[in-house]
Amino acid sequence: MVLATDGLSKTYAGGGFFQKARPVRAADSVSVEIRKGETLGIVGESGSGKSTVARCIARLIDPSEGHVYLDGDDIARASPSRLRLLRRRVQIVFQDPYRSLNPRRSVGASIVEGPMNYGTSRADAVARARELMTLVRLDPGSLDRYPHQFSGGQRQRICIARALAMEPDLLIADEAVSALDVSVQAQVLELLDDIRQRLDLAMLFITHDLRVAAQVCDTVAVMHQGKVVEYGTAAEVFGDPQHDYTRSLFAAAPGRGFAFGGAAA
Repeated sequence: MVLATDGLSKTYAGGGFFQKARPVRAADSVSVEIRKGETLGIVGESGSGKSTVARCIARLIDPSEGHVYLDGDDIARASPSRLRLLRRRVQIVFQDPYRSLNPRRSVGASIVEGPMNYGTSRADAVARARELMTLVRLDPGSLDRYPHQFSGGQRQRICIARALAMEPDLLIADEAVSALDVSVQAQVLELLDDIRQRLDLAMLFITHDLRVAAQVCDTVAVMHQGKVVEYGTAAEVFGDPQHDYTRSLFAAAPGRGFAFGGAAA
């Protein structure tokens, strides 16, 4: 088991200057698992808590309660020094490819920065960056170019290469295709699935789009108001949804006849 969460919760204080503090439980006792070579999708509307869970797993924010096990190591309460060693094992690709890359740095510099910070020589980091550009289907000779010289879909591929440069055990894609055109979405989804299979990666896929989840996920957790309300294989959840909230998501999905494995227009 690459990743397992047990009772993972995140509570924010809430309130404001003129409001009584009212705690907001953004994630409430979330327990999920991901095995090597598998993709777990966390699906839900905006505000359901899915991105909060992803950020707790990546330790971009601290969980309030519960455990996050990475190959058996509980990283939920890891010290800063220990967390630095563990952090490279979990990498995240964010939603907006236009804001994820420093416009003043070449894409090559962005890709090699992480490995070099962990002791990889520049020559080895650059060689690996060239290999990764080929893996994400971009020209390895373009490492000296800058983000503005690439399209949105190409930038997201560069962000994927940057994450893979750290050789993670777990790759988190947090709404990683939602800012892209539909045709480009399909290409990036195909790429992510290909990478998962080639590298035997564990992947956590965060999305509000049921169609996207149906294409790439082995298992699915449906979140609503911070809780997982349905959890099972993609075939089970999409083929025979049990919870009213899951059914409501299907009812609201664009198009007609949406079902696991595809959708009729």
